[in-house]
Amino acid sequence: MIATPETIAQYRHSVERGDVVLCNLPPYYTQPWLSMGVVLHYALLAEAGIVARVVRPLDPPFSLPELAAHASLVTFTFDPTLQDRLQAMAEAYAAAPAFFDQMVDALLAGDETVIGLSVFRSNVDVTLLVARLIKERRPHVRIVIGGPEAIEDPALLLLPFVDAVVGADAEAVIVAVMRALLADPAAALGLKNVWVHEAHGTAPIAPPDRPASDQPARPTIRYAPILRLLKGERGPTVPLLLNWGCPYHCSYCSNRVTYSRFGRGSQERLLEEIDGIVDAWRALHDRDAPQLNLQLSDASTNALPEQLDDVLRGVVARTPRWGTRPYLRGQTLFDARVTQERLKLWREASFESTFFGLDGANDLLRRGFGRPGTMSEVTAAVATYLQSGGALTFGVLVGLPGETEAHFQEALRFVDWTLQQGGRIETITVLPYLYFRSAQGPAQLGIHPSQPRGVLWRADVPGGDPSERADRFMRVFDHVAGRAPTLSPIPPYLALPAMMGEAHQARVDTWMARHGRLFDQMIPGGDEPLPEPLPQWDSVAEALAQLTGDWSVEQLVRRPDALIAVFRRDAQRVAVSVEHRDETRKTFAFTRLFNVSYLSNWLGIACDFDAALVGRCLTALDAVHESTP
Repeated sequence: MIATPETIAQYRHSVERGDVVLCNLPPYYTQPWLSMGVVLHYALLAEAGIVARVVRPLDPPFSLPELAAHASLVTFTFDPTLQDRLQAMAEAYAAAPAFFDQMVDALLAGDETVIGLSVFRSNVDVTLLVARLIKERRPHVRIVIGGPEAIEDPALLLLPFVDAVVGADAEAVIVAVMRALLADPAAALGLKNVWVHEAHGTAPIAPPDRPASDQPARPTIRYAPILRLLKGERGPTVPLLLNWGCPYHCSYCSNRVTYSRFGRGSQERLLEEIDGIVDAWRALHDRDAPQLNLQLSDASTNALPEQLDDVLRGVVARTPRWGTRPYLRGQTLFDARVTQERLKLWREASFESTFFGLDGANDLLRRGFGRPGTMSEVTAAVATYLQSGGALTFGVLVGLPGETEAHFQEALRFVDWTLQQGGRIETITVLPYLYFRSAQGPAQLGIHPSQPRGVLWRADVPGGDPSERADRFMRVFDHVAGRAPTLSPIPPYLALPAMMGEAHQARVDTWMARHGRLFDQMIPGGDEPLPEPLPQWDSVAEALAQLTGDWSVEQLVRRPDALIAVFRRDAQRVAVSVEHRDETRKTFAFTRLFNVSYLSNWLGIACDFDAALVGRCLTALDAVHESTP
């Protein structure tokens, strides 16, 4: 079910008004779009008597204007200066002000005076722009920023329009921070890992040196208000948390600082939450409720395998009473803990889709990064899993500090071996190693890369050359060669030219023509295929692809709400967007069934306008109309 104006109006907010607002802004590259941090803080605040209005700032399909999407990807991939990032977002706002204003409207709808925004590397720049717009409209509103990106460099984000930034172990201080901002922000000056803007006073000592607060007890989350935000969404996915943190501290995982201590959670509490989720979801729907997905958001769901066994047994026991079977998924460790007996339980509980990261196919390399399990255990676990009939999604991290060519060949052999097992591979995610300070272990911090963020880090170690990492990244895709769906969170159109250099541009262009310039990361969940947004989807694509003349079709990109055709003639490009006809939206031209527009920018590439070409596109679409009932 796709969101309609009715669901948009009713289900943007968890409650009509709260004491504070919580939100994580787009872009969203994975499900669930609603972060676990926001949900957890909502519950901690509720336990302290503070009502949080949680906001869904956009409606499905959560797409961003091109300039905003491109600028966010630049920050995610590289390490631009904050000044450059703010300027890029200012340009994005100038190009599409209504898009950002609607999010500001949603955040300010309840007249609360404190707004908490969760930031990741992917959404930090959109968040900073929205924070500035909020302050310009209502200067008295106080804004606090937290999340993984805030942990990386809290002081950098303490801009004139940000009142406070919360770093590591936010759960220990979130209640005190919100109470301070509701009354007197200066009261937050004594809290550990909290940066308060100088407008509210000067801190007596640095935030990291202040006495630590005790980690709070994990609250039971009452999900009913949160579930309102998912109504009308295809593949609704609810984030769950079993434990605080992870008992492992792998040297590339932000979990090592997001939750600096591991705390075991309660299976009974989690099952109580799932009971409440199922009941509330059914209560939201007059007829059969859509399939619900439950995302176990721990860094490793089976870090304590017996604990996960207990949870899944509880799910199996409750399924007859529920009358429905939610899908469960999560990230898992593949080693000796994956057994036939456990996999049978996984299937019974509908925990049938899981992700594991290879993160080095050599035992010595894996130990250096703190990975549990040996490669012999990993291969045995994968074989057992695929033989059980489960759908496997796994990641291949290439170019780790210290990874030699021999190590990389071991990773390719593992990928080959996995594809030869005959099981169901949902996706293979390939990632060139991203260096960022907050996630590194002591050994990796000691390599002192030339650039501390993004894909272009360089260091005097094997794997320390960006072109070497890009080469390995490309070779994994070529090695798989279509035998399984392969993607990456890193946009090739940005990363590969920068990593490989101009001398290899022809190779990069050929590779992108084969594998793609950008991979869509939003995984909707569920087994049903994505709905086609246009009833003549295939006919539209075929009509545009067959246009002849001096223009060639460089790309045809299908999106949930549009088809983008990129035409090329020498160095000139024209990007044409075809959407379902909507006379309320601004467009270049209407046909009987479609809105047709041209784009000035496509994935960071400037595009031109050619009247003759666009006219030919309109003629081709008219032909589609004639064949449509």
